[in-house]
Amino acid sequence: MFIPIDPFEREVRWILFLRSGTSQAKKLAESKYTPDGLVRRYHARRTNYTYFDSELCQLLTEKGYVIPTQAPNMWEMLKELDEPHLYKFYVLLSAYSHSNFEAASLYKRGLGTTKTTGEFTSGYDWVLPFSVAWKSFYLAARDFLDLIEAQVDVFEDVADAEKYDAKIEALIKTELGG
Repeated sequence: MFIPIDPFEREVRWILFLRSGTSQAKKLAESKYTPDGLVRRYHARRTNYTYFDSELCQLLTEKGYVIPTQAPNMWEMLKELDEPHLYKFYVLLSAYSHSNFEAASLYKRGLGTTKTTGEFTSGYDWVLPFSVAWKSFYLAARDFLDLIEAQVDVFEDVADAEKYDAKIEALIKTELGG
């Protein structure tokens, strides 16, 4: 699911990506804030994308490929990769990237008239980004080396991963005063 080996299956996935561009061009063409000159460009871009989508879908369908209606969601991909425990990181990082209260808590405490702004970042606040960055690199490198059939002995030993997780747990306890 994640990285199709079959080049035609990759094209099926690419169509889904193209459709997101088609949708974006439509939104920009129809926006009252888009300048007239750009509206024409976005209409032309959408027309080109739609034509290419149609032609490519026809060719792939003739070869027996099915075009899904949407891309797989993160939960489905992580389950197929046998890494469903990583979904919590996706949820937590989404909270920060979509600018909700999680992100604001790094520089703001309290609500209403009790609100205080400042620098409230602690070592604990770095646990999530470091954990995700390390696991992302580790898992991507492991899967890439496996894909190209390289020697992956170093990734078979989970001792390094467990040592890292232990260090993170120690940081959490230190920062939380436990």
